[in-house]
Amino acid sequence: VDQPLGGRAVRGSVRGGENMQEPALYSTGCARCGVLKRKLSEKGISYEEHNDEAEMLRLGFTEVPMLVADGKTMKFSEAVQWVNQH
Repeated sequence: VDQPLGGRAVRGSVRGGENMQEPALYSTGCARCGVLKRKLSEKGISYEEHNDEAEMLRLGFTEVPMLVADGKTMKFSEAVQWVNQH
């Protein structure tokens, strides 16, 4: 089960430099968020991390992690598949 939102809000970002638009990772620091962050790093995929829960709720996200990449919003399982294909 993906981690529901409801903890404390934390702000921060991780940025890298590639020619394509960076994926956006919405995370609260939960275990699955850590798994997805590790997978992105292992693949050398730079991303921007969003930790503001109010922002996530405004976007309609009710669980984390969420990855926005290639015009798609993906929950954990789909995000892992996306990372594995890149």
